[in-house]
Amino acid sequence: MKWLPALLLLIACNQKTELPAFEKAPPPPPETLDSYFPVTDYVVGEIANIKTLFVNPLKITNVKGKIDSVWLDPENMQDEFKDFLTPVIDTGNMKSIFEEVKFEDTDTESYIFSYAPYDKIPDSLNLLRWDVYVSTLSQRVTSVNWAKDLKNGKHQQLVWNSGNSCKITELHQEKDEIIIDKEITIKWRFRE
Repeated sequence: MKWLPALLLLIACNQKTELPAFEKAPPPPPETLDSYFPVTDYVVGEIANIKTLFVNPLKITNVKGKIDSVWLDPENMQDEFKDFLTPVIDTGNMKSIFEEVKFEDTDTESYIFSYAPYDKIPDSLNLLRWDVYVSTLSQRVTSVNWAKDLKNGKHQQLVWNSGNSCKITELHQEKDEIIIDKEITIKWRFRE
C-alpha cells in the first residue's frame, strides 16, 4: 500500500488538463515580415561617418588606363554617390520587386544577403541587384555591392567596403568580353 500514493501521483501528472479560458496562454505572435537590409540608409550613415574622420578622401579615376586623382572635400561626399542613393533600397520600396536569399559563405566567413528580381524589373527602375556581406565573426556589415543599368548598354557597379573605401565601375559587354570604361576608387582610410 505504500506504493499507492506514488502511483496516484504518477497518474495525475500524466493526465492533460485544460486550463480555463481566462488562464490559457495567448496565441503566438504572427510571423514578422522579413526586413531587407536598408542599403541606402547604411550608405548615408557611412558618408556621415567619413565627415567625422577629419581626412580628405582620395578619388582615383581610371578611364581606359589614364589615371587621375584628386582630394575630395568630405562635406561634398554625398554628391559623389548621388547615383547610388536613388532609388531608396529598403523593404518598403523593394520587397515586391526583389527576392532576398540568405546564405552563409564559409570561404569568406560571411553571411550573404543577396537580392535579385522576382521577374522583369520595371522600366522606371535602373537597379539590377545588390548583395550585403556580414561578417560571421563580428556580425558587422563588411561590404555592400550593387549593380545598375545605365540604359545605354552600360552597367554601373558599386562595391562599398565598409569604413574604408569604395569602387564605382562603369562597364559594357562586347560579344563575350566585358569592357571596363571607367573605374573610380574613393579611399578614406589609408592603412592598406
